[in-house]
Amino acid sequence: MLSFAENELTPRYRRFFLIYNVCLLGALCLALLASSLHLLYIKLTFGLWWIGPLGFLPGGIHIVLLVMSILAWSLSCIKTWLLTKDTLRIRIFSFLYLFISPMIIGSVFFILVKLIILPYASKF
Repeated sequence: MLSFAENELTPRYRRFFLIYNVCLLGALCLALLASSLHLLYIKLTFGLWWIGPLGFLPGGIHIVLLVMSILAWSLSCIKTWLLTKDTLRIRIFSFLYLFISPMIIGSVFFILVKLIILPYASKF
């Protein structure tokens, strides 16, 4: 059974993990997915993914969100490494969360776009 002793999880790490890793990275991921769906809509409607009725604004926002997400994720990996220096088990589970959750979300998004949205795009 996966159980953590109370002394392994410091309050500082708990607060960082919940606020930064879960809330902030999750919000950035949702914003990036929403931006990607909007760019897909622009591509299907106007033919170019980076320019639409608002000019280059949607493509620029998407690039800024992508750079912010990569920087935030990198900072999260560094800070998680530093905060879990005493407990190897917590470090392993934290990095599993940091590496596997984006892959799962990306895979679900890819399947949604490739198998559901794009084949039926001409019917909408």
